[in-house]
Amino acid sequence: MKRIIQKIQIIHSKKIIRGTVNQNNNNDNKQPETNKPEKEEKKSNNANLANLGITPNDFRGFKPGTLNYSVTVPNNVESVKVYAKAQDTKAKVTGTGNQTLKIGENEIKVTVTAEDGTAKTYTINVKREEKKEEKVEEKIEEKTDQKAQEEPDLVSLEVEGFSISPKFSPTIYTYKLEVENDVNTLKVNTKGASDKINIEVVGNTELKNTENTITIMVYNEETKKNATYQINVHKKSAEIINNTDENNEINVALIK
Repeated sequence: MKRIIQKIQIIHSKKIIRGTVNQNNNNDNKQPETNKPEKEEKKSNNANLANLGITPNDFRGFKPGTLNYSVTVPNNVESVKVYAKAQDTKAKVTGTGNQTLKIGENEIKVTVTAEDGTAKTYTINVKREEKKEEKVEEKIEEKTDQKAQEEPDLVSLEVEGFSISPKFSPTIYTYKLEVENDVNTLKVNTKGASDKINIEVVGNTELKNTENTITIMVYNEETKKNATYQINVHKKSAEIINNTDENNEINVALIK
């Protein structure tokens, strides 16, 4: 009887040992957990401009994929202001601002550098005309032309429901406007001096957060004169603040 009991105990003990060994083996086969490296955010290679031009005497037909433009300005235009805005807010633009013109050909380069370093250069060829010699028989005609050149082509500019700053004047080409965060489209009302004035408005729809630029291009079919006006629109940003009560969480948007 004692032998039988001992045998049962030995067999039972072996089972326990065998079970313990198997458990240890399972633990040994487990792979140690490792932290997966976070994926690097891909940098943008967008080096395109959203708009480009000069004031006064702007050119027409800007397209992001077209890199070269040409425009002729009168002799009395000694300098122009170059404006440009990148499509990507993380891209950098150089070559804008005031540019002095010599008589004849002037080459102005505007370079866009994308977030990843990709660069693209736009070129504006500005030809400043030579001073014309006065002739007695042409004096009356020149005075008439000069008067036409001096008269403003754009006589009215306003944004419906808002006030631009400063107040519109034909000789002021840049304005500012601040709107609420929920404003996505602005109606721009313009009036030309005659039916020969063509006016084109771009950038007044699908407004992005923070900064936007509305461009008004004016072209006189008779004098072949171009002019560009801009409204820089600041869209207020929304700050989210969490207010929690006993039952639920309420998000309140406060406008800066």
